[in-house]
Amino acid sequence: SIRARRSRACSPRCVLHASPTQISAAMVERLRVFLETSALLAGIWSRESTARLTLRLGEAGAVHLLVSALTLAEIEAAARDNNPDSLGYLALALDRAQVQVVPSATQDLVDRCQSFTSHPGDARLLADALVERIDYFVTTDQEHFLDQESIRGIVLFAVVTPEELIEQLRNSYA
Repeated sequence: SIRARRSRACSPRCVLHASPTQISAAMVERLRVFLETSALLAGIWSRESTARLTLRLGEAGAVHLLVSALTLAEIEAAARDNNPDSLGYLALALDRAQVQVVPSATQDLVDRCQSFTSHPGDARLLADALVERIDYFVTTDQEHFLDQESIRGIVLFAVVTPEELIEQLRNSYA
C-alpha cells in the first residue's frame, strides 16, 4: 500500500522519510568549517584534491563553509594578478559551495591573536574564526598555522589540513 511504502526509509539518512524533527536536527548538526586562504585556493584550483572535496561537501550542504573577508580579498587579488578571466569561475565556485563570509572580529580580539602568530593577516583570520565558534579551521599553511602549538593551545577547534578534515569526517561517519 501507499502508506506502507512511505513508512520504509531508503536509508538511515533519508530526508524523504524523515520526520521534520529529524531533518531539523540534522541541519543543526552541520559542521562549521572555516577555510583559510591556502585551503580555499587549493580547493578552487585543484580538480582532484581533498581541498576540492571539501568544497563539494559545502555544495552538498553536508558542512557549513565559512571564510573571512580577508580570505576573499586575498583570493580575488591572486585571481586578478594571475588570471583575471577566472574571476567569474571563482564567484561561481564560491556560490556553488555555499561559502559564507563571516563578520570581522573586533580589533581588540585581532590584537590579542597577534601574540599567537607573527603575521597580522593570520591574526585577523584567527580572530574571525574564534568569533564564529567553528569546528574546524582548514589550512595548508604549515608554518603559520599547522605547526603553531601556541595557536592549538588557545582554540577550541581543530586546526587541520584538507586531508585531515576528510579523514576525520570519514572516521566520524563510518
